[in-house]
Amino acid sequence: MVKLEVIMRRVLLLETDERAGLAADLTAACAQRGVSLEISTGPGHVLLTFEADEDTTAQAVDALQQIKGVDSVHAYSVAV
Repeated sequence: MVKLEVIMRRVLLLETDERAGLAADLTAACAQRGVSLEISTGPGHVLLTFEADEDTTAQAVDALQQIKGVDSVHAYSVAV
């Protein structure tokens, strides 16, 4: 049986500390998994959006949760 890859727009809302270099660490973790993202920041949070399949998204979430300064990661999917 052929497994279909479903590519969806992913939105990750991260609750974060405010520290220098955090955005760079988030970007590097995603880039290592082949994820090209858009990033928006605000006081205490970061919003990441990108297109990816479910497995890649899960790997990115796991990596992001390990970064110092990331308190939580909430993942959402949006059909494109």
